[in-house]
Amino acid sequence: MPRERRGGPVSMPADELAAFLSGEPTGAICVTDAEGRLLALPARVLGVEGDDMKVEVDGFPTPPAPGTQACVVADRFVTYEAIRGVIAQGEIASIEPPGPPKEAVTVAVSRMVSFSFANVIER
Repeated sequence: MPRERRGGPVSMPADELAAFLSGEPTGAICVTDAEGRLLALPARVLGVEGDDMKVEVDGFPTPPAPGTQACVVADRFVTYEAIRGVIAQGEIASIEPPGPPKEAVTVAVSRMVSFSFANVIER
């Protein structure tokens, strides 16, 4: 019988977060389009340097303009108990010229929260 979990996920320590982000986790990027509609598109974190997160995006109908608010959610897990992830909010800082098959954008991150169920301390 599975053990009852007590408590929710905890933040990853800085070294674990850096290792997690360097592993190119996948998830989604959310932005608004020119008409103000929310778009959620498949994405992969390519890396983080300082406050800049480079993200590969699959499927922009039209690339967002610099300054567009963005939210990146990426995670990785083998089991529910091992879920690790990050939520990063900011704005599009730059867009790389389109290259097949996907585009890349840089998000200037103003807020980032990490979470790890793998680090939950059983009570």
